[in-house]
Amino acid sequence: MDLELTGRRALLTGAGSDLGRAIARSLAAEGVDVALLGRHAGRLEETARRVRDAGRSATVVEADLGKPDGMKDAASVARDILGGPITLFIHAAAHRYAMGKVRTLGIEDAEEHLRVDIRGPLALLPSLIEDMMGERFGRIVLIGSTAGRLGAGKSPVYAGIKAFYGGLVRNLAVDHGTFGITSNLVEPSFIATSRFDSRTDDSTAGRWARATALGRIAKPEEVADVVTFLCSPRAAYVTGASIPVTGGADLNTLW
Repeated sequence: MDLELTGRRALLTGAGSDLGRAIARSLAAEGVDVALLGRHAGRLEETARRVRDAGRSATVVEADLGKPDGMKDAASVARDILGGPITLFIHAAAHRYAMGKVRTLGIEDAEEHLRVDIRGPLALLPSLIEDMMGERFGRIVLIGSTAGRLGAGKSPVYAGIKAFYGGLVRNLAVDHGTFGITSNLVEPSFIATSRFDSRTDDSTAGRWARATALGRIAKPEEVADVVTFLCSPRAAYVTGASIPVTGGADLNTLW
């Protein structure tokens, strides 16, 4: 299927992560030029190399979402280097959250989450939405989690922020739909990334795999392809939606 994305420009946060890299490659395969925003230049350059290998332009924008005052400048740099309006925004960045219950977490843990996961994308969106409104086309995709709907043990701040994303995409959809802008949330469960591997032992990973209907953990590419479809004109009538990409982990698999 031709997703009709050739020549579009995207800004992708969290582009140095395994999932961010998979999203960048998936977009590039459909003809998208990508601005890669993140904190780690080496990881971003590796993602950029893979985008260029797919025949598309990539630019690295080294910036810290935890310092949202610079986000408007970051969007402007990305726009100038890519050579035109940015009409695709994918927020895949996420603060490395601290595990713990509310009674044991310090307020500083929550504050860092708020800076990176909420204030950062909110600082980027106004400038990008102006581009989208001018083009009468735009796609906003946030990466959430089933934790936002189902909860997650010892992850109250993380789960709360992912729930916030659900409300945010619905309001963005209502406010900007008549300009041809859609806004959606992708909700993965377990993804086989280096972060997942570093925080999960084999026994736990096996138990979580068995909890899915498919009996396995997702590959980053399987989430990335859903993101790319939502970015396309083919998904023009999908907006304000929360799309589970879970392998059935949110189903009743007890039976």
